[in-house]
Amino acid sequence: MVKKKVKKKVQSESDPPFEQALSDLADVVGKLESGELSLDDALGEYERGIVLLKTCHAQLSRAERRIEVLSRIDEDGRAITEDYDDSQDDSLEAKQ
Repeated sequence: MVKKKVKKKVQSESDPPFEQALSDLADVVGKLESGELSLDDALGEYERGIVLLKTCHAQLSRAERRIEVLSRIDEDGRAITEDYDDSQDDSLEAKQ
């Protein structure tokens, strides 16, 4: 029996869960908006915020790809679904 190798992106151990990353991102924004940070500290927080933003975006993209799309209703009224087409590269890196 031949096993098909499935390429699956798993959240790395270093990535925080989505909710934690989003909360941390909100904290970073709050610190930056306060205007109380030195320039060096503000730049450090900004860079941290970018990393958190990319983490959130990647996790949302993976979740979106797992959603089944309703394609149509058959004559008996049952929903016909298909897997979300993840062939499009919607990564932040691809948009830059």
